Amino acid sequence: MDNLKKLNFTELNPSEMKLVQGGGWVDDVVKIVDFLGGNLDAAAAYLGITVEEIRRLLGL
Repeated sequence: MDNLKKLNFTELNPSEMKLVQGGGWVDDVVKIVDFLGGNLDAAAAYLGITVEEIRRLLGL
């Protein structure tokens, strides 16, 4: 999570900014990915976003 300190949030589009500000979205994604054993495909399907979006959110 140290990567979050380095993020430049001005690079986020308005919908991404809303998600980050909307109550720990990144923390929720981390919890879901952990719960699913690191399976990004399953997490993406559950969240209705792409694996690439998860990777970008988590800095992977």
